Amino acid sequence: MRQIMANPRILRLRVLSMDEVHLTTAEVLPMLRHRYALMFYAVILCAVMGMDVGRSVTDAPLELMVPVYAMAVMFGLSAALGLGALIVLWGQSRASVILVPGPVVMLAASFVGHLAGAMAVARMLDTPPEPLSLFLLQTVYFYAAAEALMTLALHGVMPRALGDLRGRPMRRPEDTWLLPPVRQARDEAG
Repeated sequence: MRQIMANPRILRLRVLSMDEVHLTTAEVLPMLRHRYALMFYAVILCAVMGMDVGRSVTDAPLELMVPVYAMAVMFGLSAALGLGALIVLWGQSRASVILVPGPVVMLAASFVGHLAGAMAVARMLDTPPEPLSLFLLQTVYFYAAAEALMTLALHGVMPRALGDLRGRPMRRPEDTWLLPPVRQARDEAG
């Protein structure tokens, strides 16, 4: 991780709609901990709770299911961050501009988050696991929801958080294309 911070590269995070946000590797962690991003994680949790259509979940009390939802979202976000970090590390030696394909990251996050949630529900409620076909169909459903939420983040949360970090107002993904100079960021880090 220190290698990434010492030699920042430009990341192009692209979603399914082909919209992009540009940021440096040194801006990733501060942006993920930004107040706007933290509020958006709560929105993701509420969205997952509202969209869950599992038949065993609809009968369970909400206070029993909130920890399951939180765990599923946490596992999904961890999978997205882990895969994104692997893509950055892999691309670090190959290019100065690294394309992070959002659809691949969101599909992995949806699969891991849904798998963690389904396993926790089966364990907590002592029910048999869902059939594979239903599990895969729900994973595609959650992937579509993740893409929609990622597009919302790309148009609403990320430009504003990056604007706060860079000290200039940003309202659209295109505003993020004017990056801080990488050479200057390298000089400040070293």
